[in-house]
Amino acid sequence: MINLMNFLKLTVFASIIFLFSATSSEAFINIESLRQSNQVGLLGSVGFRVSGEIGNAEKFTGTINTIDGYLTEKREILIIADYGYGRSFGQRNRNDGRLHLRHTRKYDDFPDVETFAQSQFNEFTRLRNRSLAGANLRFQLFRDEHKFLYLGTGAFYEKQDRESSPNRDGVRANIYISYLYKLEKNLEASITGYYQPYVNEFSDYWVNSNAGLEYFFRRSLSFRTEVNVAVDGNAPDGVKSTDIKYLTGFNFRY
Repeated sequence: MINLMNFLKLTVFASIIFLFSATSSEAFINIESLRQSNQVGLLGSVGFRVSGEIGNAEKFTGTINTIDGYLTEKREILIIADYGYGRSFGQRNRNDGRLHLRHTRKYDDFPDVETFAQSQFNEFTRLRNRSLAGANLRFQLFRDEHKFLYLGTGAFYEKQDRESSPNRDGVRANIYISYLYKLEKNLEASITGYYQPYVNEFSDYWVNSNAGLEYFFRRSLSFRTEVNVAVDGNAPDGVKSTDIKYLTGFNFRY
């Protein structure tokens, strides 16, 4: 059971990560808990979040995400995918997805080296496709038994295909920070934030974050609530620059 002091700490931490998320960022699947599981070999996680209403209001929103990987003491190979769909009063109001591939080489006396590629779309921000590939250095800033903090710096090349807007391509910087705090044996909080500006036009940027609380009923089953926020510094006319999504649901590990 969670004692009063840890409950207060949890409440304060949840407030902080929500405020951080709500002022800065987008939906990125949180992978840190899986990466820090100390397991080796093939492993993965699949998550479901569903909400809806029937009656005077007819609404449905559902998301599914999966992380599959092969982990050793020196390498990580991850495949990450998510898809979200929603309808309201018979009309589609959400349709977006992402596929992310990542390889990490770990070193004892040098920052980890990450290479990655990604493709995504979002019908309601007029993003037909965003494809990118790049590399990062991943620095461990702090780590103890209950919490850790990582900083990633790097760059990637991207191409954007947007409806009713000129296509864009170029090099973006990629800076991220990732924090995980294990409040109890079965309870952890996490936040990951990304800042991705074009290197030759800093007014055109993406800011992305995911903040969540996850309770583990057992090693293979957990309940997670999270806030995902996206800010597009160069959103097309008629598209809001900020998207906020809040979701709850179950994750299954295997």
